[in-house]
Amino acid sequence: MMTGKWSGWLVVTALVAGLGCNLAGAQTVRMIVPTAPGGSVDLSARLLAERMRESSGTTIVVENRAGASSNLGAALVAKALPDGNTLLVTADGVVTVNPTLYQDSGFSVSELAPVGIYGIQPSVLVVPVSSPIRSVADFVASAKKREMSYASAGVGSGGHLTMEYFGSMIGARFLHVPFSGGGPAMQALIGEQVDSAFVLLPTALPHVKSGKLRALAVSGRERSTSLPDVPTAQEAGFKDFEVQVAYLVMVPARTPATSVESWSKALGNALADTDFRKRLSDMGMQPLFMGPSATGEWLTRERVRWEVLMRQHGIKAN
Repeated sequence: MMTGKWSGWLVVTALVAGLGCNLAGAQTVRMIVPTAPGGSVDLSARLLAERMRESSGTTIVVENRAGASSNLGAALVAKALPDGNTLLVTADGVVTVNPTLYQDSGFSVSELAPVGIYGIQPSVLVVPVSSPIRSVADFVASAKKREMSYASAGVGSGGHLTMEYFGSMIGARFLHVPFSGGGPAMQALIGEQVDSAFVLLPTALPHVKSGKLRALAVSGRERSTSLPDVPTAQEAGFKDFEVQVAYLVMVPARTPATSVESWSKALGNALADTDFRKRLSDMGMQPLFMGPSATGEWLTRERVRWEVLMRQHGIKAN
């Protein structure tokens, strides 16, 4: 986190440059997506599979295994044979947040190994357009005078943790109003039932463009090309604030190093494709490649960050 229509199965014939015999050969590779069809993880996974098709002959089955806040699909990959034939394409929260959020997520982080990150996505701090708050400075001043409310897609969601993290930086406490998903949370915000929310960029963008919401700041290090006039939280005076969702590929932990490196090379090759990068950008995602080692370090830092925050605030799934 730092922290989305197709039916369930799609068979994509893909050949990955440089995979050789280290991966699946003539066997079928399963690309597990631990979310429902249609979200950022699912759509970007299918784009990735399309790019792999351009170079050789492995059959890749993109398989949605949604459930238990992505734990179901992650556990399936964690318990799979480490033969290079099973991939997990996911947002980072399943391994940076869920192990602390859930008493039993069904798998251990040590059972999964990173292949690489292929994109990151910021959130946007938004308020109803009728709100008198027009800047981050206004927001902070208001938050220090009264307990402001904010919506999220549920306990432990990106919107929940991002706002609590921001509150810890500005010295304010908020009233968290969790909903059963991003849609109801967004409707509550537009309907002025809550004061604010941190919302992923693609979700917030249509409502900002239509004039229903006002964007105050983006949570990433750089401004979004989709909202070029909206400052980052760092530009607004919070130089250490950066929260972004990372999208990545993982494999079972004991997968041979040669196979991991080959998949990582394939991921890097996909990101070298201009059209692939553009299509990720059109989804509100910043294309970014990190190899296995850098991805592992990034995940560890994020896991520590959110573990500390959740323990301090007593955040646990019911």
